[in-house]
Amino acid sequence: MATVGHIRAALAEHRLTQPPWWILGQLHDADEAGRPRAEVVATLRGYLDVGDALEPEIDALRSTA
Repeated sequence: MATVGHIRAALAEHRLTQPPWWILGQLHDADEAGRPRAEVVATLRGYLDVGDALEPEIDALRSTA
């Protein structure tokens, strides 16, 4: 748990929480066209129990870009 706390504290310094960080990680290797939202959600849903909670997170990241 100490590791998770450390990671969350480091993300908070950049005003991020884990879901946006996961999303950014999925977009990092995308080409210039990016990745479709459905693909990002499907990939993350495959190993995270996030359901549709990523949809608002993706929209929030897009609005700050």
